[in-house]
Parts: sequence; C-alpha cells; structure tokens
Amino acid sequence: MGSVFLATVVLTVAALRLPDVAPVMPLAAGTAVLVLLLRVVGMLEENSTLARMVRNREGHFNELARNSGDVILVLDRDGGVHYMSPGTAEAFGYRLDDVLAAPVTTLIHPEDLARTKAVTKLFTERASQGVHLRLRVRAADGTWRHTSSTISLYEQPGEPDRLLVTTSDISAQVALQDEVQHLTFHDGVTGLPNRAYLEERASDVLAHRAMSEDATGDVAVIFLDLDGFTAVNDSAGHVRGDHMLGQAARRLRGELGTDATLARWGGDEFAVLVEDVPEAQRVVDLAERLGRVIASEPFQVADRDILLTASIGVAFVDAATDSGELLRNADVAMTRAKERGAGNVEVYAAHMHDMVVSRLELQIRLRQALANSEFFLEYQPVVDLGTSQVNAVEALVRWDRDGEALGPAEFLGAAEESGLIVPLGEWILREACEKVAVWRVSDWDIGLSVNLSVKQVLSPRFVETIEGVLAETGLPAEVLTLEVDEEVLLDDEDDAVARLGELRELGVRLAIDDYGMGYASLAHLRELSVDAIKIDPSFIADLGRDDTVTLLTHTIIQLGRDLGVQVVAEGIERPEQLEQLRVMGCDHGQGFLVARPMAASGVEALVGGEAGAHL
Repeated sequence: MGSVFLATVVLTVAALRLPDVAPVMPLAAGTAVLVLLLRVVGMLEENSTLARMVRNREGHFNELARNSGDVILVLDRDGGVHYMSPGTAEAFGYRLDDVLAAPVTTLIHPEDLARTKAVTKLFTERASQGVHLRLRVRAADGTWRHTSSTISLYEQPGEPDRLLVTTSDISAQVALQDEVQHLTFHDGVTGLPNRAYLEERASDVLAHRAMSEDATGDVAVIFLDLDGFTAVNDSAGHVRGDHMLGQAARRLRGELGTDATLARWGGDEFAVLVEDVPEAQRVVDLAERLGRVIASEPFQVADRDILLTASIGVAFVDAATDSGELLRNADVAMTRAKERGAGNVEVYAAHMHDMVVSRLELQIRLRQALANSEFFLEYQPVVDLGTSQVNAVEALVRWDRDGEALGPAEFLGAAEESGLIVPLGEWILREACEKVAVWRVSDWDIGLSVNLSVKQVLSPRFVETIEGVLAETGLPAEVLTLEVDEEVLLDDEDDAVARLGELRELGVRLAIDDYGMGYASLAHLRELSVDAIKIDPSFIADLGRDDTVTLLTHTIIQLGRDLGVQVVAEGIERPEQLEQLRVMGCDHGQGFLVARPMAASGVEALVGGEAGAHL
C-alpha cells in the first residue's frame, strides 16, 4: 500500500509540471485525486486497526476464560451452546460432543428448573443487570454439583441476542456450609438435634399451625431428665458419662415415630417435640414409654451396670401458647416431676378439660403410689362347695390413697391405659406368691389365683417374669392359677395364645375369667387346654330369677364337668344361689356369702377352721 501511495504522488507532481495549457483544471483534478487517495488509505488503516482489535479482544476473552477457573458459555435462547470456554466439558466430566448435543437445561436438576424462568426477562425487558442463580447441575458421573451462575444479555451487531453465562462449581462450599449447619444445630455427643434446632423447629411448627385452617391434632413437648446421672458422671468421668448419654439417646430414638423430634436439651436432659397427635393420651402414653425404656435395663458403663430412671414433664400447646412458653411449660412440669421423686411423670395441663386432666393426674399418681408402696393385697377365698373348705385364694389389689382404701375398679383402668399395669401386675404376683408360699410351708394345701391383663400378657419378657417370680418365691408352678378374660385372647390372639401356651409348659394353671360373656369360649377351651372356667357374676346374680340364665348356668357347669375342667361360680351372695349351684354340681365358688376379700391374717384365721361358719 505504501508503493501505491508513492506512485500516486509522483504522477501527481508530474501532472503539475505540464505546460500551462490549462493551468486551473489539472490542478483541481490532481487535488481531488489526492484527497480521494488519502481517504482510501485512511479507511484501509482503520479497518486494519479494527481487525487487530477484534482479534485481540477474542484472544483476550479466551485467555480470561481459560485462566478464570469458571465455566463461561454463550447460549442461544433455547439453551443451545454457541460458545464454550476451554475445559468446560472436562470440568463436569463430559466430552465436548456431549455438551453440544443438547440444551444445557437437560443438565439442570428438575427441582431447580423453575428458577431459570427469571432469565426470560433478560430478553423481554432488556434488563441491563444480570441474573444470579444457584442451580444443581448433573455431572457425567450422575452426581449433582452445586453451582452459582451469573447470566447477562450478550448482544453483537447483526447477530441474534444470546446469553453470557459465567458458572462456578461451589459444591465444596455447600458441603462446608452443610457441615457447619449440622454442627450448629446438632449435639456432638449424641448426634441428636440440639436445643437451638428444637427451638427453631417448635417455632416453625406453631407458626404453620397458626396459619393452617385444618390443624386439628395436638402439639406437645416432652422433657426428660435422667435421675442420678450427675453422680454417675462425677464418679465415672465425663467420657463415660457421654457414652451413657449416647446409649440413652439410642433407646429414646427407638421409641419415636416420624411425628416426633428428639433433641438433647443440654446436660442430661432430652426434649421431644410431638406434632399433630390426634389424642392427648397418646402423648402421655409416649412419655410413659420413654420413662420405661430408660429404666428397662442397666446402662453399660465400663465394667459396671448402672440403672437409671427418668423424670418427665409434658406440656400441650393451646391457642395462646407460643413456642417459648410451650418449652418452658414442659420444663416446669419436668421439674415438678423430679420434686416428687425419681421416675415420675408430670403433666402441665392447665388448658385441658378437667376430666382429661383428672385422668392423666390419676395415672401419674398411680406411678407415685407404686414407687411409694401404697398398694396392698386382700385375698378372697375360693371354697369347695361340696366340703365347705377353702382350697384357694384370689389376690385382689387395693390402693391406700391418703388413708382411703380404693378397690381395683377405681384405678385399674387408668393403670391399663398408662401401661403401669405391667409393673403393678408384677408386684401383685410377687407379693401374693410370697405369701402363699409361706402358708404352704405351714402345711396349708392352698392354691393362688391372680388376674392378668392384656398388656401384661403381651408385654416383653412376660413368661420370663412369671418364671422368675416362681423361682424367687419358691411357689410350685402348679399351685398358681393365672386368670385371663377373653379380651386377652381376642386382642392379639396368635401372640396371646402362644404366650399362655408357654405358661402351660411351665406347669402354671390357666383359667378363663368371666366365662359366658365372650365370643370364642369353646374354641379357647380346646386350644389352650384351660384348667378352670369362672362363671361371670351376672349369671349368678339372676340365678333362680331368670329361667334362661339358670339354664345357661347349668349348661356351663355341665360343659365344664364333661371337659374335666374345674368350674368356679363368682358372686355368690344369697343362700338360694349357693344351694342351686350345689344341686347343679358346681365344684367351687366365691362371693360375699362365702367369704369377703380380707387381709392375709383373715385368711389364716379362716383356714384355721372357721370356713364352715361362713356357709
């Protein structure tokens, strides 16, 4: 281009030296040519400069993309890749062809796709500021990578608008954040959620409940404190104490479902947030179970077995209760439980109906009564109606509540509901077996009957408990008759029959109580090979007054005789009832006419020769 310019100048000068034939026109023409040539030269120089700038900018862009460590993409409106920085495919484990084959939206987690709608505003509103998105992107190995992307409009003259995307892989950062989050809201000793988590969860649950129009279930908090743990921690050391807390946490966690959150509140205290429970009683039942699982077996600490109990407080939410108050109420209830003695449950239930409160309080009071030895036994004699001799006694529990003796009808229902019937039943069995064993050492040939409930028969270690009591007291198995009603057999037939069958193998006698009121008596007589049936008192009450009842009673007695099963009539209160039963051939009977329930001393006097006076 420089030689062309020089030739042009030479020609121009030569033209200027021509003779003055037409001095004005050549000068004007030469000047115009010179100007035109200069403008062409300038344009060429400008284009060259622009080309160098474009090449430099592209090189600079590629260099930045290569050295930034981020993934840089230029995308079409449909997500197709127009440009991709070097190393992008390798960063996520793909081959280059894999990335170019489909829109990048196919690599985004389905749950995150909705967030990408914000990108369309860049095209429709021509937004000058970019969009920042946190997305999960699938890598070639199938894992989801956490990414942070900045997306802006990428405009070039004469070309369609595209998107400039700068993406960073922040998976390591997210993992670190998750770990910090876990450490912030979880306890390092037990691995359970901690106090901060439970407080936040309780606040969220109550806030959601306040906004929901169909919330009907109860929300409650159970606080649990390990009785005597401080002494163990001081004597065994904090490391072993922490190990015990871990064992306690595993036991408690095993009792909870998905509707409950267990947390370590601090020290030796645990808290449970229970959500959407249809009945308040279920919360109290859960609290009782948590207490039992703590006390169920010793904790292993080094080479020692340590037994612990738990003091438990329960609080329910109402319309005026916020999360802080709910947690405080449960804490207060637990403190009150601890003040009453180890292993108690206290319900903070100011908002509940008086009847519900009374029932819950009765269950709590019963547990205290068992711990304080407030129960005692009376014995009702079972008499041979043919000889008028006492040959057995039935153990009946009584509760000395503040000087007033309460019969089983007043409290056994609550004990059954709360599960207290299991330890209470074991106490009754042991106490009665010990007394009858002593009588038998004195050459009194007397048997013992003890009632069993549904929860006793279906409780863990039921058969082992019976076997252990017999071994401890020395009472022969054949002397003990365990009475069950048909509710036990109908509640969980297969399991109950199997358990009772194991008792038969021990040599223990079985009797069906309240016979005639159930639905499957004949089948169970055959399946269990029972030793005795006890006619329900309602039959005896109408004996001689209702012909149908009288016929049924006679039929039951005859059935027992044909099967070789002992028949016992309960509720004998009138002389004519006694006479009719003798005529029908009934073997044994009990009732107020025969002998009222009495203390052990009364039985001793009766067996000593006074039985006949009562008949």
